Amino acid sequence: MSTTSHPPINELFQAHLAEVAFWQSVADAVAIELTKIIRHARIPGKVEARAKTTGSVIGKAYRRPETHSTLPAFGDLAGARVLVPFEADVEPVAHELKNHPDLTVIKDETKRRKPDELRYQARHLDVVLGAGLGVELPTKFSGGDTRCEVQIQTFAQSLWASVSHLVTYKRELPDDVHARVNRLVVLCEIFDDEAQQSRTLALKNVDALGLIAEELRRYFFGITGEDQDADQAIALVGRLLPALDDVERSTYPELLDSFVNEYGERLATLLTDRPEARGLPWLLRPESILIFERLTRKPARLAQVWATEFQQADLDALAAAWGPTHIG
Repeated sequence: MSTTSHPPINELFQAHLAEVAFWQSVADAVAIELTKIIRHARIPGKVEARAKTTGSVIGKAYRRPETHSTLPAFGDLAGARVLVPFEADVEPVAHELKNHPDLTVIKDETKRRKPDELRYQARHLDVVLGAGLGVELPTKFSGGDTRCEVQIQTFAQSLWASVSHLVTYKRELPDDVHARVNRLVVLCEIFDDEAQQSRTLALKNVDALGLIAEELRRYFFGITGEDQDADQAIALVGRLLPALDDVERSTYPELLDSFVNEYGERLATLLTDRPEARGLPWLLRPESILIFERLTRKPARLAQVWATEFQQADLDALAAAWGPTHIG
């Protein structure tokens, strides 16, 4: 017999052991969709996912027996987390998640600390999986929604959360320790604020070379999931930049967007289907998108620039891999 002082631990233990693989499949399915979301949004983030361990389930039942005596009472048996570089990246991820056809958001909460609190910050969304994701219920299922808890945090917020659990988690602290940890919280908040402001100012003052290199990196990440070094991208784009005239340089983000929208499937095939096996090193680089765009729109101008910078055989091989186009 269970009471609020003595939760049904053995029953929870057996029930969760029978379901933990299922909840891991739920977390994995959500992680796949979150990875698609950050790539579609071209945000170089990181996705993590896991099922709650049986030991954690038992521990929570002992700590909160009045509310966690059955598995359906746990809303976090599956969890996923998206880590993003900037605070401004949180909302676009949440927006796409809310508009996902096979994920229904039933709760959306932004956890922010009060001035006198030492708590982590994150955007929390509880989602229910639809049948379209193909996650099958186990033979023995405790019932309830096929739910996953999703957190969206900046890297700085995640760093604070990881460290704070080692120092402050669910404990009262002496004033001197409290003050030290509060400094860590503020440092993380300052880092996020300064990073966002620096990014905004940098984008306002960036030259055409930097802007084009950054856009190519973002699109390459969106297609392949690989984020390349910014300095390398700038160095290589600098050698290809004369293939664009002055007007094209100033409007290249729009030109690039229309090109990727039209040729997205062809780009994805070349850049993700074992590109290294094609023997073309350029396919492993974001600048390949610019090369294919120029091959499509201004092949003669690209050929003229290429002749002074790179080997002709490489351009011939890239043109053969890209195939015919219909743009003059």
